[in-house]
Amino acid sequence: NFRDLISDKPARFPSKVRIYADDKAMHIDIKYMGAAPYVKKAEDGSRDVWNNDLAEIFLENKPNNQIFNQFVVAASGARWMSVANNKADFNSWSAETKVLEDGWEASLTLPYACLGMSGKPVDGSYMKFNICREHRVKGTFTKLDPTKGNRLASHSIVDNSSLVFCNGEYGNQ
Repeated sequence: NFRDLISDKPARFPSKVRIYADDKAMHIDIKYMGAAPYVKKAEDGSRDVWNNDLAEIFLENKPNNQIFNQFVVAASGARWMSVANNKADFNSWSAETKVLEDGWEASLTLPYACLGMSGKPVDGSYMKFNICREHRVKGTFTKLDPTKGNRLASHSIVDNSSLVFCNGEYGNQ
């Protein structure tokens, strides 16, 4: 149920995200549908990552009192990151992608250590977050312009986007 940042209407292309946690990591499964993805070969950490359809994930970094950690996975499988400790360690997290005829899927595993946490969050703790779908359309990324749906506005982690860690009755909501 993604929404357009500008119009606050349902997004043009359907998107589904499932977030769950275990004792060692947070997992994010993403399915973007409705359009064949733009896929360009890229290496982890390279500028070419941004020339793909992307999933961009921002997670608040409370332990280090930083604004956010940023994890990006491209439809090609290439990754990019910006973390509070400024060390881009691509071995600290993983992502797998699968290109479909009418979209693409990604599965990310983010160990708590790469989020600056010493272990699994306690029940009731939370962090602000934002997950952004970027579908490349001709002219979209020529300059930062939120009216074209590009990434300028996606760097906001607004107050109403909290990810709450819990177990039991509310664990699947």
